Amino acid sequence: MIFNSILSFVMFGTFIAYILLETICKDVKHTMATMMEQIETVLDKHVRPSLASHQGDVVIVDYTDDVLRIRLTGKCSGCPSAQLTTEELIAATVKEHLPQVKDVILVSGVSDELIAQAKALLHNHHL
Repeated sequence: MIFNSILSFVMFGTFIAYILLETICKDVKHTMATMMEQIETVLDKHVRPSLASHQGDVVIVDYTDDVLRIRLTGKCSGCPSAQLTTEELIAATVKEHLPQVKDVILVSGVSDELIAQAKALLHNHHL
């Protein structure tokens, strides 16, 4: 009898913990989605027009732990001023409008998308 009561209590507690965890996860996902939308809005309004005038763009690679990781694309991708652009234009603008973003990091290197395109080209040309 006592064992069944304890087991019922533990099972009920586990069920409640599961529901709480599920609710927290949904809230975190919603918060992250909202934050990504806010970042995209700031980039669209204040950053992308400047980059577009140089035939470039910016894409979000990741946003975790209040750190935004971005990649410059187009002509901005290999520009010698990419780091300066990131620090003075992008990071300053994003932090000004969204103070919860603590850092903006430029991710350099070749994107997975570009590697896939190169592989497809090589495969199609049998090189």
